[in-house]
Parts: sequence; structure tokens; C-alpha cells
Amino acid sequence: MANKTKYLERSIPKISLASFDFRIAEVTAQLVEAAEKHGFFTIVDHGIPITAIQKMFSLSASFFNLSDDVKATVPFSTRNAGWEKNSQVRPSTGMPDRKESYQMQFGSNMNGLWLPDDALPGFRETSLQFMRAVQEVSERLMVCFARGLGFPDNYFVDFHDISRPDSQTVLRLLRYFRVDSNKEISDGYYRAGAHVDWDLLTLLFQKEGQSGLEICPGREASTDFGIGDKWTKIEPKEGEIVCNIGDLLMSWSDDRFKTRLSTFTTFHHPNPSIHINTNPPNSLLRRPSRRAFAHYTQRVLPNIEKNATSQSYLTLHETCPTRNDLEEGYPHLLVAGKVPENPGFMIWYLLYPFRGTTEPPILDQRHPLRNCFTQYGNRAGRHPVITLLISVATAVIFIYPFPFLYTNNFANGASNLPHHVWTSAQPFKGDGTSRADVAMRSIWVHGSYMKALEPNVLQTALRIQDDILGSTLNFDPRRPSNQIELDTDSTDLTVDMRNNLHAINGPSNSSWFFHSPLQYWSCSSEEIKNDADIISTVNRGSQLSTSVNVTLRHSIVFSGKRYEDYRLVAADALVITLIHRLDSPVGKQWERRAEALADKPYSGWRLYPANGRSLGSTLYEFQFQPLSFQDDLFLGVAYALTTLYFLASLSKLRALKSRVGLTLAVLTQFMVTIMSSFTICAIFKIDLSKIPREVYPLVVLTVGLENIFRLINGVIMTPSANPTSSRMAEAVGQTGHIALAGVTQNLAILWFLSKVVSPDVAAFCSFAAIALTLDFFYLFTFFVAVLSVDVRRTELSDSLSRASARKPEYIPKKASRNTFTDALLRGEIPVSTRIAGTIVMVVFIVIAQWHFFGNESVYQTIIRITRLKRPVRPSADSAALLSVDVNQARSPTSWLRLQDHETAHELIQIIKPEAHSYIARVYDPLVFVVDGSDRTPTQFGIRPLLPAAYDFAKHQSGPFVLVVLLLVAGVSLLMNYLLWDETTEDENNDRRNDEPLLSIKTLSRGHTLDVILLVSSPDGVLVSVGLDRRIRVWDIRPDGHSYVVEDLDSNINPYPVLTIAIDDDSNWLAILSSKGQVILWNIPERRWGPVMPVESKGRSPAAFFFGRDKTELIDPVVMVGHNGMLTELNMEANMARNIQVCKTPLTCVRPYAEKVTQSHIEPPLRIITTSKRGCVHVATQFDTGWISEDLKISCSDEDDTEVISISPLPVLGSFLAVRQHSVDLVDMRTHNITHTFKTKPMKPHTLQCFHSTRRRPQCGSVGLGSLTLAYTDLETGECILQNYLPRQDGDTICFRDPNTPGSKTCCLWRETVQETFTVQNPGEWEALQVGYVIGIRKVQNSPDKINTTAHARASSFLSSGLRRRGGTERSLAPARQTDNIIDAWEVWSMSSWGELSVTSLCDREDVTQGHLLVSQLGPLAKVGKSSVALGLGNVVKVVSVGHERFDAADGTGYGGQGTLGGMATRKKKADKKKSH
Repeated sequence: MANKTKYLERSIPKISLASFDFRIAEVTAQLVEAAEKHGFFTIVDHGIPITAIQKMFSLSASFFNLSDDVKATVPFSTRNAGWEKNSQVRPSTGMPDRKESYQMQFGSNMNGLWLPDDALPGFRETSLQFMRAVQEVSERLMVCFARGLGFPDNYFVDFHDISRPDSQTVLRLLRYFRVDSNKEISDGYYRAGAHVDWDLLTLLFQKEGQSGLEICPGREASTDFGIGDKWTKIEPKEGEIVCNIGDLLMSWSDDRFKTRLSTFTTFHHPNPSIHINTNPPNSLLRRPSRRAFAHYTQRVLPNIEKNATSQSYLTLHETCPTRNDLEEGYPHLLVAGKVPENPGFMIWYLLYPFRGTTEPPILDQRHPLRNCFTQYGNRAGRHPVITLLISVATAVIFIYPFPFLYTNNFANGASNLPHHVWTSAQPFKGDGTSRADVAMRSIWVHGSYMKALEPNVLQTALRIQDDILGSTLNFDPRRPSNQIELDTDSTDLTVDMRNNLHAINGPSNSSWFFHSPLQYWSCSSEEIKNDADIISTVNRGSQLSTSVNVTLRHSIVFSGKRYEDYRLVAADALVITLIHRLDSPVGKQWERRAEALADKPYSGWRLYPANGRSLGSTLYEFQFQPLSFQDDLFLGVAYALTTLYFLASLSKLRALKSRVGLTLAVLTQFMVTIMSSFTICAIFKIDLSKIPREVYPLVVLTVGLENIFRLINGVIMTPSANPTSSRMAEAVGQTGHIALAGVTQNLAILWFLSKVVSPDVAAFCSFAAIALTLDFFYLFTFFVAVLSVDVRRTELSDSLSRASARKPEYIPKKASRNTFTDALLRGEIPVSTRIAGTIVMVVFIVIAQWHFFGNESVYQTIIRITRLKRPVRPSADSAALLSVDVNQARSPTSWLRLQDHETAHELIQIIKPEAHSYIARVYDPLVFVVDGSDRTPTQFGIRPLLPAAYDFAKHQSGPFVLVVLLLVAGVSLLMNYLLWDETTEDENNDRRNDEPLLSIKTLSRGHTLDVILLVSSPDGVLVSVGLDRRIRVWDIRPDGHSYVVEDLDSNINPYPVLTIAIDDDSNWLAILSSKGQVILWNIPERRWGPVMPVESKGRSPAAFFFGRDKTELIDPVVMVGHNGMLTELNMEANMARNIQVCKTPLTCVRPYAEKVTQSHIEPPLRIITTSKRGCVHVATQFDTGWISEDLKISCSDEDDTEVISISPLPVLGSFLAVRQHSVDLVDMRTHNITHTFKTKPMKPHTLQCFHSTRRRPQCGSVGLGSLTLAYTDLETGECILQNYLPRQDGDTICFRDPNTPGSKTCCLWRETVQETFTVQNPGEWEALQVGYVIGIRKVQNSPDKINTTAHARASSFLSSGLRRRGGTERSLAPARQTDNIIDAWEVWSMSSWGELSVTSLCDREDVTQGHLLVSQLGPLAKVGKSSVALGLGNVVKVVSVGHERFDAADGTGYGGQGTLGGMATRKKKADKKKSH
């Protein structure tokens, strides 16, 4: 076998654990990808020194070099510890591995199994030290896998606690024996046979240069042990640890992570390796080979460990935890429970005294508000792509401008992005007697309106600046070490004295500094005069710094700025600002000289106030506060609780297709909402830079998650039988008004808070209001569309089987008037999900207010917020009062609030370097207006919106529109590509509670006489045979055509036809002629194929269908006679093989064809038969031929022992053995009865079965969501549907042995709930795979009375079965009789949950266009998953439930569940010919 191994080079994922704590998200993503795609990987940078690994290998060698007698003192035991040699037998080889191993653990399982120190000193201590080091690495990996699966970080770690006495973490030392290189090695010689590890995780250490490990990824293995598959050799490298996924983690992840096969091939040197197995208590693992260290992680039952170890390591393929294990913490994927049905909002709590309940109101379906939401949900559900495109277009419109509207350089007219600090410039709210740190004085110089950058204005400002401060030409206040003595008696300071006091020369009580726009020209009149482009100079100088490193940003040196093309083009005022200590002589000089300027008789300007004195001053507090530890703690807790709520709610949602997809959709919605809100705030000049950026997503998350999960839960609670549009309509109708009320409530709260908080916090309130509004919009556009697609795809994957729906409509109960306290004590009120978002929003706004008013007491804050005390306002602002005359574009107060966080930071570093804020006494500015200036406002003033928004509209409109159109078109194409084959719902159906859609298609003009045979294929090809000796092929797929089977150039004549069959690929039609021939017809090429003689004796066989042969182009034709003889006709080779299946005449023959899977690539074809004697035989097709065996199916009821018929269930690996009063579910492999269903007396051969999509429960058995038996009552003739469901929604019906343990979500057959539905006068019916039964019956009592003569004529036609043209009959009967003929037949359908629909089978065209009139039905045949074809006189009608896609059914062939190749014949007499 070794020589036959195929090899393939595969990339081995290599993952670094360096800087693990900082890279945990990145490492998690890499591990999850490796686990999903490969099942194995190597890790590096794990932190275990190479010297420690080498030391362990040396210790391992010392151990194995001991004599066997010494090692035998610690023999292997059932505790999964100790030494063994040549004793592990692999199922893949049936032979012991050529190796020896020694396994060690941490806990009490090692009692008596540690090697004594005198045999090998230091062995135990060194081994335990190494095991602990590897355990740390293992726990890192477990944390990542837990995150990747959505579990808490320590989820796996807690189950593998090595401190527990019964811990099963295993260190395994192995040595593979040397092979003589001079001897030939047989193919069957393996160091370790192919196997998989069935622990959670294995860490393997290998010595470089000693190869032998080979792997085959589990997703690529097509056989149990990789025989014939391609393997990859793993070359060991020093320092690398090879890790692989075990079966337990594969099961834990519901097959998301895949294990891999491994083996150790023959090599000619001894090969050491070390394995570390990390296992939870009472567990056993299937281990890899070589002397290696490996780490396994798993949890199984104690009896499994005992049985496995006592059987020399024979592989255990399935382990199932008990319910107690699950309750104690055994990890499981399906979590019981559901999201609260109607989580409310604070508004319902506030209205409790009036309403008597805290539950949101349940609006009547006729309520206008609910009706609006319902209609919208219906349209959004039917047009998810359009709804999604609306949200995408809106998102692009808001997000595309984002980078153009925000900046970090504060000089281009864009808005400022928030940082990680609190920034503010607010009136001081502390004690009014508090001493300021500095004083701030300013001069505002105006020219004409918005023309402060004119040269004459600059020159005037320079004269004013020099008159007040002294000469500032080429201002450089730096002084040498020899300081100039200050003359305190001097009235005016000299320039040197002034400069000596500048802050650049060291802080003192007299320090001062200033900033002025004139510093762009070094305060030089000559430079201003010679500057030909003042605007360019101003824009270039926006990043210049003063001598104290204060950046001369436009925001601090200009007021009333206008930006165009991302540059300053105009300003209304030049702002010269002096900042000085309170005792600084510079400040006193400012006051004196300002008054002196006012006294000058002519100066060239007007001064406000006229006396040159500031009329007042206000204490302002300027803050630059980084996030504190308390801030980080609060935000961390808030985000952690939000994440926990999201994960907990997500874990309870069972009905979604993809939780990962849901998570991505939620994150996408929140990201788009936040970015869109930032864009809107920027456009309307709402400054968000004052509050740290970390807090902005919080409000959207806490409030938005409530709405999202409420909507999801609303969809889940709707009947899954309904169309997607109906489900979305009902869910949106039930939850829309609650979401709207919540948004309205929060907007009202935000409006109120914005009126009582500081302007900076009010800006956050504005952001929150915009964000909540947009979140509401995106919820009902983007998320509704995504959810609609998810529901639609889930329905398709389940083939319309509605297993979880108990009733056709969900009707919520009326809220009772319970007290809030009682409900809370009973745990009925999930407070955290009801008002969490509103509480977090309000609490944060209060906290933000405290940040900006830290000197304010709690009492003051509460009083002010409750509007009992108005916020402290600045004193009378003379400049503001005078602005009526001056018409300032921006007032001094608003100018102060525009100061950005970077300026605040720079000033704090000068004034109080170790602090995060300072208090300044801000004096009202002195306003100078140049003589001759026109202060009349013009259109070139400050624009209402953000300047960058105008620039964006001017320069980016073309690309913007193009990007929007391209993205919308791209998303449209992508969605149409992804959903091109999805179910399309009826566009004209506006009802919310639609009945299942029954559509009828008439195939006319195919025959002139009755149709007597019908056969179909799963992909929509139908063949009919009529009494007119015509065989017609119908392709009922879209754009399909029909034709008559004939070849004028051939002399083949198949008539009379006994039966026909069609293969699943719709390539060949087999015709059994009464002349004793089987004739093939090629359907696509329209030609005759091979012909073979057979013995038919002019009688139709019990079964006639195509078999399966991969070596032939044409599958063989299988014919089973009523005498029990099976004949297989190989048409290409003209060979026939016969086998006697049963010696007793047969009563039922059913083919049993399992679906081809990766693990079962060539399932054999089987045929199950029953005979008149009641025996059951199974004929199985092998390469050598057919073999028949007699099945002994026991029966506990002595009065009901005879098996009448069989119904195969190949998808479930079972079949139904039908008796007269019961039905046995029989396992095909073991032939054991899984369960017995009790029924009413059944009409023979009428039982049919359909079920939901097969599931895989945690116990590893076969599982279902529901199963339905349909049969005709022998006594009443009624059609009975017995539907079996798990007791709890979301649980799985489990096929396992009731005596073996299962998972918490498993429901045994004896625990299922049975629902029974009845259809009277069913007529002829068929059960479909999509969960419906379709029947055609004749209306017994017509309400109309017709003319007796005409009625007699019609009766003579119908009772005699006479075939007459509709035109002839129309001449004999009045028009009213035609209506009665149309109403004579009707189609009914019933779902597995008991929903009945009825519609007329015929229409007026059936009477007026030459269709024959009939009194009984022709043959019926299933077509695809949801259609039935029937012969009605000389026409064929196809009745479908929903939209039939003809996608080859379920892949099992032979028409699905137990039909004979879709073959049906005309029933001549209902009491003589049995229904199959």
C-alpha cells in the first residue's frame, strides 16, 4: 500500500504567536481560516525555548533506552496513562503500530504510573514543567478557537482545567522502531496507520531531519482512511509545532473546522516525537504517531475512555454526551431559548400608570400605522434587491463625501475629526471668586464686510498692535542669560523689558505671549506692502508657529472666515490676542495704551467701546482632557455588556442561515450609520471634535441592537410556511411601530437634554439624534433586505418544509395588567434589553456634562438639568451688543467655541504644562473698524453650511454621481447573480397571509385520445403515452418544447407499450413493448438507441427503471417481474443478468438509491421488495452482480405482522415498512427498527412520506426537523396526514438508540409531538418533497341545478367514458352545463402543518379547445420537488406548489422518495387497480 500512496504538495499554514495579546484578533482569524480550510497548521514564536524542547527529547530518549522490564513497572492502564509497546491497533491497517509510547497526565490518573526517580532522576519534574509550558500555548489556541466560534474566551480553557484531579491533558512520548535499510519492507508495514485525532487539539513536536509524518486534509479525503487519496509529507523544522484539529473540535464547531488524516510511513531510523494532549476530565483521545509531544483537547464520557483503552486503542467513531454533561457545561452549538418577543422602551414604562402594563401595545392589523409598516414589509420582502439598492445608494451618498469633509490640519474649511480627548472652551461653572490662571485680551480689527485681508486693514492692524504692545517688527523675544532688570517705577515698558517677560524666557508671574495674523509677515509693514498675493501667504502660513510653539491657525487669528477650494479666501476680522499672567505689567500696559488710543483726536479707525476699556470679563475654562482610567473603564464595560448582549441574543437565534453573515450585516449597518451621521453633522457645522471618538458608536449600538433583534425575533415567530414577503410583512408590522416609538422617544429626550447641557454636549445630542434616525432608516431598508434574503435562502434550502411552524398564524396574547414589580420578580421583564439604549444614552450625556463642568457639584448639575437653574452665561458682551452696528460675521463668544483641541493643547503646555485645563479671565474684545469701511453684510459672508461641502459639490459632483451609479449597478448585478435562481414570489399578491400558491399548466394538443402512461425526470422532462399510439416528450421547463417520439427512417415500432422509464439525466427513454422488447430513445438527439429482447409475457412488470453503472455511457435498465425475477439489461453490451429476488409473488417493489457524498462516493443501488407472504427482501448491486437477502423485521403486534409495502428514505439511511395498522422506521444498515408509528387502517400501497432537510445533531446521529406520513384511511377513504415534530421549537428529532446518551437539543421519536390532519374525499393524491400533499378530486355536490335532459346527456357521456370532442358536447348542452363541467374537478393541497388550499383544475379552454371530457383521472406522476403531472383525457396537466425550479430534486434519483422513476399508469378501476 505504501508504494501506491499518491502525494501532493500543499501549503502548510504557518501562524506566529508573537505579541499574542496585541494580535489576538489577527491570530484568531488565521487559526479559523486554517481550521476551516486545512485542519492543520504550524505555529512559531510560541515562547517555548528550543533548549527546553531539546531537553525533553533527550529525556524521552533516556526513558526509551531503559529496559522493557523497567518501563513495564508503569504499564498502560484504562486511565489513559502509562507505557505500551506494539499494542495500538489501527482500524485502517488492522495491525499494531510499530512503536512504543509513554503517556503522562497532571492529575490523579498518574498515581502509581510515574517512573521512580531512582530509575530516571528528574524525569517527573522536568516532564511536568514542560507540560505546563505547552499547556499555556494550548490555552492561547483554545481562546482563539473559542472566539472564532462565538464562545467566551475561556470556554474551552475552563473545560480543560489541569488543576482538576481528573484532568486528561496528556503528554505522550513516542519512539518508532528502527527498520533495517537492507531489508525489503512490505506494503503493510506502517509505523502508525492512517487515523484522525478525536481529541480537540493536538500539538506535535518533531526533531528536524526525522521525517515520516504524512497528512490528508479531512475535506479532501474521499474514503474513511484516505485510501487512494493524495497525501502530503510534513518535514519537521526545529522550533515549529505542528497542530491539528481533532474530531471533538470538528463536532464542537458543527463541522465548520475539519480534522485531517495522518499517518507515519516507513523510515530507516528511529523516529522520536512528543505529543501533548489537552483533554477535559474523563476523556480519551485518538492520538497521532511518532515520538512527539502533542496536546489534545476534548471531552467524552468515562465509559468511552474505559472501553477504548481496554480495546487496545481501537478507534471510537462516535461519542455522545449525556444531558447531565450538557447541563454541567458541555459545550454545545444550539442554545435553547429565544429573544424576548416584545422588548419595550422607556416610553412604555412611563405610560405604565395609564396602561397598566410595561409591554408595548399590540396594534390591530387594521390600525393605519401597522398597516403602513405591514405593506412596506410586504413590498420590501418581495423586492429585497430594490430595497437594498435604496439603502446602498443612500449610504454611498453619505459616505463618499466623508474624507472630503473632515481634516486634521484645521485650515481648509473642513470639519475637525474627534480625537481621544475632551476639549472645550466654556464659561467657568465653579466658584465665582476663583482666581484665573491667565488673562486673555484681544483686539478685533474690521475693514469692510468680509474684507479684513485688504492691505490697508493689515497696515492699520499693525499700527494698532505696535501702539498697544510696542514694536513687534521681526518679533523675537528670546533673551540671553543676562536678564535686564525691570524698572517697576517706569510707566511704560521698553521693548527689552517687555521681551524679557515673555513666556519663552521662562515662566513667571509676569509672563505673557501673543498671537496675531500679522506674524505671517513678521509684523513688517514693508512685507505687507510688497505682498502681491496676501491670500496665498495666509494659507501658507496656517502651519507657522509663534515663539512659544502656538500654531497660527486661521481659527485663532481670524474671525468670520470664508473658504473656497479648500483655502481661506476672506475673513471679517483680524484677531490679535494677548495672554498674560494676572500680575504681568504687559497686561497693565495694554489697558493704559488702549485708553490712550481712544483719546487720540484722529487715528483712522472707530473704536468700540469708545473709551478703549473692556466693559466686562468672564471666567472661561479651557480643557484638553485625555480619556481617564474611569472613562476607559466605563466605555470598556459598556462595550463589553453590549457585546455580551449581542452574542447572547445571537446564540438564541436558531432560524437563521448564517450567524456570521448576520454579524457582518449588523456591523455594516452600524458602520454605515455612524459614518453617514458624521457626514451630516459636518455639512451642518455640528462640531463633534470636543468629545472623544470612542463614545460615538455606543449609542447606536445599544439602541440599534434592540431594534435588530426585535425584528429578527418577529420574523422567527411568523409561520415559516408563509412566503418570505408575508413573513417580513408580519414582522415589520408587529415591530415597526415599536421601533418608531422608540426613536421618537429618544429624539424627544435628546431634544430636552440639548437645551440644558453645554453646547459641546448638545452637539453630541445632535449627532445621536441624526444617528438614531439613520439607524431606523437603515434598519428598514438595508437590514430588512438582508434578512429577507436570508429567510428566502433558508426556505429554499429546506425545500419549503415548515417543520418548526405549529400553527398557520402567530397571534400574540393580550398583555395582562400585572404590576411591574411582580413581572420583574418572575423574570418576565428583561430590563437590560428594554431600556438599555436609552439609559446608556442619558447616562453618557450626564457624564459628558460632568467632564465639561468638573467644578460643578452634583447638586448643581441636577438642579440645572431639571431647568431649575439656568446655566451661567457670560457677562454682558459689549462687542455682541455693538455687532448690530458693526455687523460682525462671528461674535467673540462663538469665536471662542471654535478653538480646536490642538490649540487648547498648545496653550495648556505653555500656561500649565502638567495640567489638562486652565482658567482664563477673558475680557471683552476691543473692536476697531477702519474708517471708510462698509459694514453692510453681503452675499460673500459666512455660508450656512460647511465650506468643504460647497467645494465638494463644485469639484466632486461628476465623480460622486458616477461612483454612486457604478456602486448601485455593481450591487444590483451582484445581488441578481447571487439570487438569480431564487424563488420569485407572486408580484400581484398583496395579502399577508397568502395560501400556498397552486399553479396549473395545461399541456394540450399532444394526444387525440386518452393519456394512459406518464413518466417524469427530476429536471422537468415528461413523457406521455396515449391510446392514439403516440409517445410525446414534454419539456416543461421555461422555453421548453415538446415533440412526438418517431423516426420516419426507422422501422422500429414500440406499440403496444406496456410501460416506460426515463433516466435522471433526461437523456434516455426506455420503452417496454408488449412484443417482448426494451427499446431506448435518445431524448436530446431524438433518435432510437439500442434494442434488447426480454420476456414480458405481455404484462407490465412490478418495476421498470434505470439502474446505475459508472462504467457504461447508458445506465442499465432494471426490470422486476411480479414473480420476483430481477433482470438487469446492459443495453450497450446487449447483455442481461437475472436474479431471483424472492420466490413468492411480489406486491411492492421500490428502488433505494442513496445520494452520492464525499464519504460515500459509490453507494450501491438497492431494491426493496415485499411479497404476498409478507417477507421483505433487499437486492443489492455489486460489481460482480446482484445479491438478494431476506430481512427479518420483528413486530411486537401479533395481529399486524405482515409487511404490505415499502417506502424508501435513502436520504435518512432508512426505509418504512408498512403494515396494515402501523409503520416501522427501519435502519437500512442494521435492519433494526428505530421507531414504530401507529396509524389507522391503511388502504394498501397508499402510504407516502416526506420530511424536512436532514440535520446532524450533536450526538452524530441522523436528525430531522419534522416527518410526515400520508395515507388513505381504509375505512373512511380520507387522506390522513400524521406530522411528527420535536417537543421544543428548534430541537432535532434524533434517530439514535434511545438507550445511548444524546445532546440537549435531541428529541427521541417517543418524545415527539404528533399532529393529525384529515382531507375528506381526497381523490388521487401525491406527497411532495416540499412538504405538501397535492390531490385531484371530483366535486361531489355542485351547487348549480342544470337542465335534466342536458344532465342526462352529459351523464351518458361521462359514465360511459365516451371520448367526444368538447365542440360536440357544447352543441348539446347549454352554457351553464359547460360551467358545471369546468367545476367538476378541483385540486387541493395540504401542508404538513394542516393548511388546506383548493382551486379548480379545469378552465373554459378545456371545454372549448377540443379537450376530451372524462369521468375519472388518468395517471399521476411526480415532477421535480413540488409538482405533479396528471393525465386528464387527452391532455396533461402539471400542478405545482409555489415555483418549481426543476433542479434534479434531491439528488437521490428515481423520482425522490420511493417512486418508480416517476412512472404512473391510468387507473381503470379504483377498486381493482391499486394506487402506487
